[in-house]
Amino acid sequence: MAERLLKTAERLANRGEDSQKVKILEAVTQGWVGQRKVPIEYQRLGREGLTLHTISPYLIEPSIWSDSIYVIVQSDFDDNI
Repeated sequence: MAERLLKTAERLANRGEDSQKVKILEAVTQGWVGQRKVPIEYQRLGREGLTLHTISPYLIEPSIWSDSIYVIVQSDFDDNI
């Protein structure tokens, strides 16, 4: 899995992808590896506005079909996975 994460990050960087996306991936990955909480702003699908969450990443899974990345977390916002 780590190899796929590195390849995804490398593809984003080589494509000149938005550096903000790369920074977000780095922060979440570092939180996952270091077992640390990470603050994020989250926007639910189909809703407007952002909510601040502090997450504990459990699993990071790069999509095999695109440059999307799925993250399974414990959120302190509503104490839910």
